[in-house]
Amino acid sequence: MTGSRRDAATVLESAAAITTATSVDRVFDALIEAVDDAVAAPACVATAAADGLSVHGWTGDAGPETLATQPAARALDSGTVVRTTARDAVTVPVDDHAVVQVFQPPAGGDDDAVAVLTQLAAHATSAIQRLDAQRRAEASEQRFHALFEAADDALVLYGIEDGTPTAITHANESANALFELPAPGLCGHRLPTLVDAAADAFAPGNSSRRITTTVTATDTVVTVIVHPLPAADGVDAFAELRDVTEHVERERALTSLHDATRRMFDTEDREAIASIVIDAATALIDLPHVGLFFADADALVPAAAADAVTGTDLPALEAGDSIAWEVYTDGTPRWVTEVPSHPNVANARTKIQEEYLLPLGDHGVLIVGAERSGVLSRLDRDLAGILAANATAALDHARHARHLRDRETDLRRERNRLHALFENVPSPTASFVIEDGAPIVQSVNNAFETVFGWTEADLAGENIDEYIVPNDTRGDAAAYNRKMKAGETVNVEVQRRTTDGVRDFLLDVAPFRLADPSVHGFAVYTDITDRKERERELERQNERLEEFASIVSHDLRSPLNVARGRVELAEETGASEHFDRATQALDRMGTLIEDVLALARHGNSLDDTTAVALAEAATDAWQTVATTAATIEVADPPTVQADPTRLRSLLENLFRNAVEHGRPDAGEPPVDGAPITVTVGALPDADGPGFYVADDGVGVPPDRRDVVFESGTTFSDTGTGFGLAIVENVADAHGWRVTLTDSADGGARFEFRTDGTPPGAPFRT
Repeated sequence: MTGSRRDAATVLESAAAITTATSVDRVFDALIEAVDDAVAAPACVATAAADGLSVHGWTGDAGPETLATQPAARALDSGTVVRTTARDAVTVPVDDHAVVQVFQPPAGGDDDAVAVLTQLAAHATSAIQRLDAQRRAEASEQRFHALFEAADDALVLYGIEDGTPTAITHANESANALFELPAPGLCGHRLPTLVDAAADAFAPGNSSRRITTTVTATDTVVTVIVHPLPAADGVDAFAELRDVTEHVERERALTSLHDATRRMFDTEDREAIASIVIDAATALIDLPHVGLFFADADALVPAAAADAVTGTDLPALEAGDSIAWEVYTDGTPRWVTEVPSHPNVANARTKIQEEYLLPLGDHGVLIVGAERSGVLSRLDRDLAGILAANATAALDHARHARHLRDRETDLRRERNRLHALFENVPSPTASFVIEDGAPIVQSVNNAFETVFGWTEADLAGENIDEYIVPNDTRGDAAAYNRKMKAGETVNVEVQRRTTDGVRDFLLDVAPFRLADPSVHGFAVYTDITDRKERERELERQNERLEEFASIVSHDLRSPLNVARGRVELAEETGASEHFDRATQALDRMGTLIEDVLALARHGNSLDDTTAVALAEAATDAWQTVATTAATIEVADPPTVQADPTRLRSLLENLFRNAVEHGRPDAGEPPVDGAPITVTVGALPDADGPGFYVADDGVGVPPDRRDVVFESGTTFSDTGTGFGLAIVENVADAHGWRVTLTDSADGGARFEFRTDGTPPGAPFRT
């Protein structure tokens, strides 16, 4: 290279063209021209592309094909000048954007030429960086304006002079809409003149600031956030304005709701809560039509209302006849925008067009309404929902508080009653607590002091065993104490020292635990000394019971008579079927002997009963009674829970009583063709569950009805007096009530009420 082809002024002009180029392409064009001016040799400029280097331009004999790609790539990657002897070329990088490559430079002057090329490349790099920065700035400004215009919040730009905001220069559509100004909108206005705030509040200083104020023209509440915006000649500002009217109103409403809720929770009166709800609803929602209904049986009854439609009291809403009842039963709010046309509207002529109905749990319903559709906003419905939820909680709390108060009253009354009972119970009684395995006295009643001779002052805090337990039974007492400490009940016969010496007692102890872990309890001493003395008499009574069991075997008489009659018929006719019936009667006798004697001797109970069809039981019992002079009618009797054997014994005795005592000549075949008729049937529904056995005989005179059930009582020469006593005992064992009265035909009618309820007529138990 030999240096410049032209003078230095021309090269400087070319360098200036590079620096002031308006695009990257123009930078490279100016670079080619400058290289052509500065170097007397062929050259080219190649730019970096995604797929390699692309020749942008050349000078002299150079062309696209003359680019030495490998040296160019090395120069671009390394950022340094690359000299290649094979191609006799010098490559100078233009940062990472391009390379300048000069071919066949003449000998000498290379260093000066490289220096010139390096300076031109530096000018080109600066120009490209400037253009790139300018492009980014323009893109950023475009994005800013796009975001500015598209922002949902209201945005305004203005300048700051001497700490005071100047006129607005830019405002987006949201800002113009917020202030409701005609075109050209906010531009040209000063922000402090549009809101209720001092001018210096809109000067951001070195950081952002926030204020809440009101738009003067519309009373809209706005939050203004003022941000500093650096400018060429100082600092401008832009402000975000957010409409917070609804938020402020909601906060005000929530504050009011909180106050109403506090007042609701301060009372236990349902009607007072209802009034607070109505006042809060009308104040919050600013609608006149509000009603609160309480559930009462099968209707919703108005408890409180603010209703300007009728000016009268609201009617009760019957079950199933209103939208409100639907809301109450399914617990789901309803928003009805066309009330008169709703299929379940209670009054189709109502002036209310729109309603919001909210359930109050199991208490009732809250209703807010308007005379035009579309009036109830989302905020109105939200506030009504919060109010309804708080009212429900307050009503629950009030009910619970009333329940607790009533419970406390009941507990206080119960404590007083128990104290009175404790003091007045006839048996000696002591309350105690188990401490270290010993029963320590807390209090004793008057009977205890009288029987044992120790006062409460003597025993309080003492081990009761040391005062009243005989020395020879201390071991048993210790065992009982261990059971009580374990929380087990004690029911034993003991001996204790009294003012009359050692006597026998039945000791009943019911231990229990209170809040503390100790075991508490009451010890009740029932004097059984006299009972012990009566044990021999009781043994004699047991002997009489054995005798009674033997006498009761007179029930065997009926199957015995059947067996005897069947044997006689078999002898007369020779028919073997009579022997089968006789055998059945004898088997029946064996069963009766075993069951009745076992019940009397061993105390078998009727805990195990089964469902017995009374019709079938009556038919079976009739077969074992000599009924030549009688017939039976079964009038759809019920099925009863009973011991089959004992029920059959009851029926057999009733049938035999009717046959043997129903006619003056009872027991003999009828002469006039009118046998005794016995009817078994169900009691009328009005009398309760049960059955009856009636006959059309002579009946039982009223003056004898109180004694015929007594054992051994009979008014017949042939009777034993045990039949009806057995009937009563069987009924009593089943828990049934038996009544003796007149039948429709003037005979005897025995009514059995199987649910144990007393009948209207006198009865025996």
